[in-house]
Amino acid sequence: MSFIALVLVVIMSSMMVAMEFSGGTIKLLLTRPYSRSQILLSKLIVTLLYGLVTLIILIVVSYLCSFMLPHQSAFLPMATYTGSLSAFDIALRSIAISFVLMIVYASLSFFFSSVIRSQALAIGVGLGVMFASNILGGILQIAIGKYEWIKWVFFNLLNINYYAIGDKIPGNLDFWQALVGLAIYTVIILGLSFYIFKKRDVALT
Repeated sequence: MSFIALVLVVIMSSMMVAMEFSGGTIKLLLTRPYSRSQILLSKLIVTLLYGLVTLIILIVVSYLCSFMLPHQSAFLPMATYTGSLSAFDIALRSIAISFVLMIVYASLSFFFSSVIRSQALAIGVGLGVMFASNILGGILQIAIGKYEWIKWVFFNLLNINYYAIGDKIPGNLDFWQALVGLAIYTVIILGLSFYIFKKRDVALT
């Protein structure tokens, strides 16, 4: 369920800015009494709210569908792989992590959307990075044993979803270490996005 929400958020955030430039509507948008930073921030907030609502809807649908399966208490421990975590614990962790990743991927997609003028290309790059992150994250796990600093690489921190089932994040990072690392990367990415958007020449659209 979280994967679907992430894909939709990446698509929407990739379109948000690029479509204004490709459609030529950015000039009209900038005539309004709002700064470029306010415009970009409002688009980011709308995208995250859209993603949150989508995630909630998918959670409700998944919960209703669970009644079609053989009954089992959500508070009983699951298989030994997850230790003493119950299905309810894992679900709560998954929801929290999904929202964290939603913010990260939305920020990254906004960056590409601010740089790339083509709406289709912005979506393609955004989705490409999202799918490639899983592959790169797996490759980095192998390299961490040799180069410990790799555990702080952006794509390794995206493995924060390991926490949902009680596992350590590759590099023996705990949840809060990975969260702080992702927060720093997200602030940097958003800072670059705002800077590029403010400096971008709309006369070329």
